[in-house]
Amino acid sequence: MDSDNGNNFYEIHIQIMNFKGWLRGIHHHCRKNHMQGYLDEYCFRYNRRNNLDSIFHKLVERMVLVLSHA
Repeated sequence: MDSDNGNNFYEIHIQIMNFKGWLRGIHHHCRKNHMQGYLDEYCFRYNRRNNLDSIFHKLVERMVLVLSHA
C-alpha cells in the first residue's frame, strides 16, 4: 500500500484552510461551544456563494408580495 501523504484529500484540505481563514477573519474570538454554529454559517455561505443576486431578488419579491396583500 503506497502512501500518498493525503493527496487524495486535496479538496478537503482546501476547504479546511478556507474555513480557518474565514473564521479568523470574521469571528475573532471563537468558542468551542459555538463551533457548530460557525460551521453551519460557513456551509450556508459556501452553498449560496453563487446565488447572491438571486437572494436579494427573492427578498424584494417577498417584500412586494407582502405589501401588495396588506
